[in-house]
Amino acid sequence: MYKDFKVDGHIHTFECGHAYNTITEMAKAGKENGMELICWTEHGPGLPNGSTFSFFNNMRVIPPEIEGVRVLKGMEANILPNGKLDLYKNLRNKMEVVSASLHNATFPPQSKEENTEAVISALQNPYVDYVCHLGNPRYPIDYETVIKEAKKNNKIIEINNGSFYIRKGSKDNCINIAELCKKHDVPVIVGTDAHWSGAVGRFPYARKALEIAEFPEELIMNTDPQKLLNYLEAKGKPLGQYREDEAVDIFDDFDNEEEANA
Repeated sequence: MYKDFKVDGHIHTFECGHAYNTITEMAKAGKENGMELICWTEHGPGLPNGSTFSFFNNMRVIPPEIEGVRVLKGMEANILPNGKLDLYKNLRNKMEVVSASLHNATFPPQSKEENTEAVISALQNPYVDYVCHLGNPRYPIDYETVIKEAKKNNKIIEINNGSFYIRKGSKDNCINIAELCKKHDVPVIVGTDAHWSGAVGRFPYARKALEIAEFPEELIMNTDPQKLLNYLEAKGKPLGQYREDEAVDIFDDFDNEEEANA
């Protein structure tokens, strides 16, 4: 029904403590599965073994393209009970992409009202681009209220392929979320939530849910990397940052010297 997906909106590496590959391996696998862009949204520091300030701050040493795949470097921040995120204050303007999620270790399931308010707080955070795996049945949520808030704040909603087999009972919720996003004209991004390389760029369950919901292709961010890049650029995200670029023009005659010594 849809064009081939070329973007994976949600992957992890062994850095998070419970995944099993390097970013190079994840990018290579993504390339093999037709990906042109992957979102490396590593878990925030609130989770056990979560990444440190230094890790996220130093992501600039990773080039914007690995194995022929564009890599957006960011964080899957944890939504906290106080309505805030474990997103380091001094890194808020440095992340190329930020998603936010409810995880048991940082936000044990609460009442439907409390869960909903927590997600709304994340959607109101200007640094958040999309919220993830809302279909998790452990967290009752008023989906229509959340989707309306996403529309109001120009946010994206993730349909998480991993939820269909990791968070059992998510299927009907994910279809419902897709239907509400269609109703309120809210874009979605599909993420594998891959924690090993073989899963990158494989979305069979999420695609099926979107087909059942008869979701419009133009609202799916995965069909063209430029859709997501345009969205993030419009928000002022620092796309394409690379530490080595800071060396440009340090030696004004560097290129000329190389030519002379050739």
